[in-house]
Amino acid sequence: FLCDKKRPFRTKIICKSIIGDLLKRGVLRECLVHGSLSLGNCLFLDSGDVIFTGLDDVRPGTVLYDTGSLLVSASSGEDNSFRLSYYNAFKEGYFEGNSLSGEVEKELFSESVRCMAQLDAVKALTAYLSGGGEDAVRVCKSRLAFIQDRDWYL
Repeated sequence: FLCDKKRPFRTKIICKSIIGDLLKRGVLRECLVHGSLSLGNCLFLDSGDVIFTGLDDVRPGTVLYDTGSLLVSASSGEDNSFRLSYYNAFKEGYFEGNSLSGEVEKELFSESVRCMAQLDAVKALTAYLSGGGEDAVRVCKSRLAFIQDRDWYL
């Protein structure tokens, strides 16, 4: 009951979040999203272009789902620390000339990162409870530590 596999962004956590509520009410723009964007789903070419892989979760949503997911994966250090420099560089570069993100998306940028880390923690806990092993526990603990590091959230 924690995570509906057919509609993973319909979990109780996301539906009750600021982002999920604003998307439902039409305050945030809906667009096509990757659905599981992380550094592991990005191929960086010498030309500077990026190719996205792992397109099995593509669906309608808000850009905040993808930016949040990508930043959780990109900004988490090996020791579960938050790399503020990565976060700030991405945020600055992302909003420069981006037509998909309006003022509401800019205001909720940090919330999207926290929200996606929270979703990752719930998915990992669900995997562990389904027999997923110790790696699921490590991911869950990592994401919870990420959420608790409040310095980046200001």
